[in-house]
Amino acid sequence: KSNSFCTLLPVLWTLCGMSSATLVLGHPYASPYHNGSAVDVAVIVDAFSRLGGHSITAVLAVFVIVIPLYLAANEAFAIRRGERPGSFILATMRDVCGVVPLAPPPRQAPGPNEADDDDAALERHRNRWRLGAARRAATTSPSASPELPPGHHGVRHLAVIMDGNRRYGKERLGSGLRGHEAGGNTLRAFIGWCADRDIDMLTVYAFSTENWKRPALEVSVLMGLFRRFFEKIRREAREEGIRIRFLVSDPAPLPPDVLALMRAVELETQGYNRLVVNVCVSYGSRMAVTNAAKRLHQSGVEPSDDTIRRELARSLCDERPAPLSLSDCEVRMESGRVLDLAADPDALLRSSKEQRLSNFQMLELSYAELFFVDELWPQVSEATVDSMLDTFAHGRSRRFGK
Repeated sequence: KSNSFCTLLPVLWTLCGMSSATLVLGHPYASPYHNGSAVDVAVIVDAFSRLGGHSITAVLAVFVIVIPLYLAANEAFAIRRGERPGSFILATMRDVCGVVPLAPPPRQAPGPNEADDDDAALERHRNRWRLGAARRAATTSPSASPELPPGHHGVRHLAVIMDGNRRYGKERLGSGLRGHEAGGNTLRAFIGWCADRDIDMLTVYAFSTENWKRPALEVSVLMGLFRRFFEKIRREAREEGIRIRFLVSDPAPLPPDVLALMRAVELETQGYNRLVVNVCVSYGSRMAVTNAAKRLHQSGVEPSDDTIRRELARSLCDERPAPLSLSDCEVRMESGRVLDLAADPDALLRSSKEQRLSNFQMLELSYAELFFVDELWPQVSEATVDSMLDTFAHGRSRRFGK
């Protein structure tokens, strides 16, 4: 009974808590294009499937009673807020079915008690980046080395395994599915922290080739969250001069609209040079190395350490013939330093206590300093980053076999 009650908690919270918050506090779940709606429906289905398996009773309870109640309640609150009748239900169904509306309606102005989360988050990122630029200008002298300014921590390329989203969701939010949304918000903040700390390149493990083996419901929710996350980061990247690249070793399973959106984001931001962010989606290190060797073999080029590494750095939209040259991979950063897009990570950060690479950048991480922290990914903070950078600068000695 105790387990059943705990399993029902997310459903009760969804139906009651969210609707009450919408009515009393102006909670954004009443917005027809808020990315929580599809997650809410998935949480309801997930909770009832764990309660009743695939029985007829459970299916009827979900699709005939619970989800219609949730949709009706939020639709009523949406109409009360002046939104078009049917907009919430239609948008939620589009989210669940994996279809992105071509032209979202204009954003509603926030009410007196309602915070505009996207704009507030963007402004926080802007402030952090402005402070970082001011700090760099104040601490870098004209005679400083163009490679590393005085007092730099030494991490130019940081790799991150964002682990622990599901556990965080189960422990804190009532459902593992909600943890993925929290993890996406942490990543957006993390990008700002890296820009503020003068890191040139960030490579994050967003979705592995092995993740396709997860339950279909979870994968569907993740693809929906990717759509929303890529749209948000697309705007923030344009505003702040961040270049987004996608490293994909197996594009075939990705939904066509997600793949098209990834290509659009990469092409739109390829001219920016404040920070380079590599997002690994449907990525596996073993497959990436195999693909690189195949491209070189088909081009009649003998694989070498340099040619393999440059092929591994090839992004989703990079269709230049193999092999890539050194000049193909060099980028002049806003700081004045030259970044090699094929450069190995200096450090790896992995959250949630796990201490393994999980088929991520295994060749590139050969000489990286490894940092494993106890925090689940949504719990990672600026203090976590500062502690890692301080340890890298003062507590590690990199000898590269010498």
